[in-house]
Amino acid sequence: MRLNLRVSAVCAPLAAAFLAGAPGVAAARDRHFTVVFHSATLPADARALIESTGARVISEVPEVGMMKVEGPTSLLATLK
Repeated sequence: MRLNLRVSAVCAPLAAAFLAGAPGVAAARDRHFTVVFHSATLPADARALIESTGARVISEVPEVGMMKVEGPTSLLATLK
C-alpha cells in the first residue's frame, strides 16, 4: 500500500498541472527534431526552408548538413 501512495503523490501534481492548463502544457505541442539534408553541407536556403514551415532553428551543424529544429509534429510531413 505504501508504494501506491508514493505513486499517487508523484502523479497527482502532474495530473493537476495538466488539467489546469499549466503554461508548459501548451508548449508540449512543439517537438524537437534533427533535420539532416541530403547534401554534405547545409544548403544556402536551409534556414529559410525550415522557418517557412513555422518551425524554429535551434542550432546548426553546417559541416554535416544537420539542424536541430523545434516545431509542430506536422513538420515531418512538410519536409518529407
